Amino acid sequence: MPIFRGMSRAAQRLECNLLLGCGIGPSASPSDPYRPAWPFAAKDQDFVPVGPWNTHGLIVLTPLHSPERSEYLQQLQATGFPILFIGSGESGPTIMANNIAGMMAVVRHLIEHGRRRIAFLAGSLDDLEGDTGRRLNTFRRACAEFGLAQDERLIVFGRHVYDGGFTGA
Repeated sequence: MPIFRGMSRAAQRLECNLLLGCGIGPSASPSDPYRPAWPFAAKDQDFVPVGPWNTHGLIVLTPLHSPERSEYLQQLQATGFPILFIGSGESGPTIMANNIAGMMAVVRHLIEHGRRRIAFLAGSLDDLEGDTGRRLNTFRRACAEFGLAQDERLIVFGRHVYDGGFTGA
């Protein structure tokens, strides 16, 4: 929501239109299959007609959960169509969190408060080359550096949805 809110405010300030497409599946539950918004109809995605025919550029949140989606956006970008990625994992202009410094700071902070058994709520298994993987690898490295026992049962994947976080916790 903070990303969408920021884009909406910027569009208002710049007096331009913002067209949002969001695919979340039937219930936004972590057990739902991924159903991203996509400009082509298919059984595994929500058809949302947003593309170069009706926009001046795209802001795309990653992960894309599909090599075909990645390839489509890379080809579109190669034609000169502007695309900005939010989150790591794709080639091209990207805005992303400093996952390594952030995760090290989080683990250090928890240790300074006396915590020795720390759970990790990860994003999605198919994002191990993106933000999820960077955070998870850094979490494991931080645990090792600070001498914490690593218990794989304390690592769960919430799929970046509220219910997934709730279930994981």
